[in-house]
Amino acid sequence: GGGVLEPAKVALPGDGLNGQRSDRTRSDHIAWIDAAEDAARWAPLATLVDAADALVRALRAAAPGLARKGSAMSRMRPMASRYGVGAAFARHTDNHCSNGHGPHCNGRWLTAVYYANDSWSEADGGCLRLFRPQGDEGDEGDEDEQA
Repeated sequence: GGGVLEPAKVALPGDGLNGQRSDRTRSDHIAWIDAAEDAARWAPLATLVDAADALVRALRAAAPGLARKGSAMSRMRPMASRYGVGAAFARHTDNHCSNGHGPHCNGRWLTAVYYANDSWSEADGGCLRLFRPQGDEGDEGDEDEQA
């Protein structure tokens, strides 16, 4: 809650808060933030969270099927991550379920990413890459050209 960055752990499907450290999979440092705990310190983050919540409300209104009966839709606390030189996070899935159902489904339908780097340039490296779901018919899991 207090925002102290700690080495990230790789969680098992359905258990996003526990796991083991694995530099081969994930070498960033993270903190789960409770903006209400120290409102003045986290005011800029609270503004971003409010914007993401507004987007979710708009998506629910535009696509009521996202919150269909029996399908959980939830929001986790914001997670701050710091990636040092050479740090990475291997390709992964944020929600381990199929079409909103399954034993490891965590209710996440949207992941919002905000980069807070001062004066970043392409020469610095690093990027967010989006992939189609693995196992899609006719797809080998390559990057989605539309992403």
